[in-house]
Parts: sequence; C-alpha cells; structure tokens
Amino acid sequence: MPSLRRSLGLLLVLAAVCAATAAARADATADLTKAAITNSKLHSYHIEMQQPGVTSRGDFESPGRMHLVMGSLGETIVIGDTMYMKMNGAWKKYPASGMASLGVTDIAKEMQARRGEFAVADLGNRTVDGVSLHAYSVIDKKRSSTDLVYVDSGGRIARMEVGKSIVRFSAFDEPVDIKAPM
Repeated sequence: MPSLRRSLGLLLVLAAVCAATAAARADATADLTKAAITNSKLHSYHIEMQQPGVTSRGDFESPGRMHLVMGSLGETIVIGDTMYMKMNGAWKKYPASGMASLGVTDIAKEMQARRGEFAVADLGNRTVDGVSLHAYSVIDKKRSSTDLVYVDSGGRIARMEVGKSIVRFSAFDEPVDIKAPM
C-alpha cells in the first residue's frame, strides 16, 4: 500500500502546492490546482492502480470511505478511522488512524509543509488509453523525480504516472456503497 499512499499523497500535495503558487502565476500550476480542487470535491470515484506485479482496483467515497482489492494480495476497506483487511480469506479489524483523510486533506497545512518542493510544467494534449487528456509533469525537487498527471475534459485528474505505478481515476460521482464487512 506504500505506492497507493504515495500516489494519493501526490494528489493531495498537488492541491496544496498548486494552491500556494496559483495566485503568483496563472499557468500549468493554476490549471493543475483547479483539477486537484475539482477531484477533492467529488463524492466518489473508481481507481485502478497498476504496479509491477499487481493491479489494484477500488472505490473511494466521501467522507472517508475506501474499498480496495489488491490483486491476490488481499482486500482493504476503510470506513472513517477503522480499517478491515481480508487476507487468506479472513477479515480482521484494525484502527486506521489517518486513513480517513485519504481523499481529503487540509490544503493550508500541506501548502506550508511542502511549499517549493514541486514544479509543474504543461506538456499539452496527449492521447492516452484512447482518450484525449491534458498532460502535466510534476517535478519533486526533494526526491529528484518526475511524475505525470493527466486531466480530462471535465477538468478532473484522470491519470497519474507515479514512479513505476499508473493510477487511473474514473466513474466520477457515480453511486458507490462501501460497507463494513463485519
């Protein structure tokens, strides 16, 4: 789940960093800010993440609900501050301190903590998976890494390429019913 946290963390940090610099320049940073804010206001979305060796699929529902199936590795459901994990066919319940905010963050705190660590560049339109998306590179100055973020025609972040992981977002605001398994 570290890659999922890094991918979602990137989305949250993007919102914060972009918000911090948007007033100073109306450019790629402002465009990505708007997309991150749009995503943060979604009631629900589907996520598919491809990592070397495993594909994970799941749904997020605001506030603080997540259901994620990680290939043969297991299944996780988070509801508020409670996490349920299914491994080897059995569910177990754990405290999930901090997990409830996977889809939402305090942008002001992130902005202060991460200011100056990222740079955003507009790469223009690209066709990815048969869909026209607007591409941006996000350079993490601290880690010396570059990730790609793609925004769809609805102004939502639809895809991220974070390291060797590809994260796709879809089914925006479609009904989701995430319930505790036990």
